[in-house]
Amino acid sequence: MKKRSLIFILLFAFSFILTACEFSLGDIGINDDVNNTGNTNTPKDYNDELNTAEYYNDLFDINNKVTIKINISEAELAKIQKDYQSDFYRKADSVEIKIEYPDGNNLSKTIEQVGIKIKGNTTRHDFYDLSKNEIFSLCHYKLSFQETFDDTYYGSDALKWSDNTKRENRKNRTFFSLSGLEVKMNSECDNTYARDIYASMIYKENGIYAQSTTLGIIDMNIGNKENKSGTLGVYKIYEPIDRIFIKRYFAKNNNDGDLYKCSWGQNKGMPSLNTTSTSAYGVDNSTKHSDKKVSYALKTNKAKSTQEAMKNFLNWINNSGNDLNTSISTYMDENYFITWLAIMYITGDWDNFMYDSNNYYMYFDESNKCYFMPYDM
Repeated sequence: MKKRSLIFILLFAFSFILTACEFSLGDIGINDDVNNTGNTNTPKDYNDELNTAEYYNDLFDINNKVTIKINISEAELAKIQKDYQSDFYRKADSVEIKIEYPDGNNLSKTIEQVGIKIKGNTTRHDFYDLSKNEIFSLCHYKLSFQETFDDTYYGSDALKWSDNTKRENRKNRTFFSLSGLEVKMNSECDNTYARDIYASMIYKENGIYAQSTTLGIIDMNIGNKENKSGTLGVYKIYEPIDRIFIKRYFAKNNNDGDLYKCSWGQNKGMPSLNTTSTSAYGVDNSTKHSDKKVSYALKTNKAKSTQEAMKNFLNWINNSGNDLNTSISTYMDENYFITWLAIMYITGDWDNFMYDSNNYYMYFDESNKCYFMPYDM
């Protein structure tokens, strides 16, 4: 553990010295091929059935006013309330995204049968009073446009698909070229509502792969009756970091690698880097937030990956010793990594890799080089 910690401390110190003394972020000139605005076309192996892919950039344009209206029954919302720690989705009848442009034009698109669940770590709690049909506390939500609702978890509520082609289309369905959306309340009491949006822009402008994000109003229509507050208020809206995200930003011959998410490690210390431990990395099949089983959860290629890239990377971290400088370019783009660390420090992000050892993704491209990506800034 001491060796691992020292390696990362040295890397961070190196990044800070370079940032302070030798160059500005704008002078780095790395990763000129990074697409900072996102593709306007949905990857071909996904199904944007409503032809909304072209509006991806409009959705995340901070100059546009975005409203997301979630229509859900009282019964489904009560199920979320009853089991808010679960990572299974419940069914919203529909989700409408409305974009109002500065020139007065409007766009409104609606998608049916959308998965919805509570997300977060310390922000999961009671939020809905069924007797009053009232949401009394704000939460983070995650929406899925690809949920099939046919897992055994749903019991008699499970959706029965008579047409397997339609089921496969649902698993590949996108809306605004996205598999879903993350919508988060202003839990950190940021009076500007813009700190992590601005941080994301800084990452992108300096060649780091980061989520597109914007502000929007979230409305919750419960059982054809508007929530008593009328709206849940202004939320932050994020694109998910997933297979579609990787396909959006990485070249076609380099976008089928393994993506991992670092799990939250409260009371567990640093995420496990022990390659012989079953809790180090792999497919996280746990169904509840409190049952996280691995430090690095595989998010892509779950059925086919040998996970050799992650194993080799961790072995390198554990065994590199004094050979770090000569071997680092084999395992990562060192300029990219240093820039990522420097921006994390400059933006004052305390809940991340440096301090709480979480809130980041790792993508191993098809040459097995690792790229770190910020999350939850």
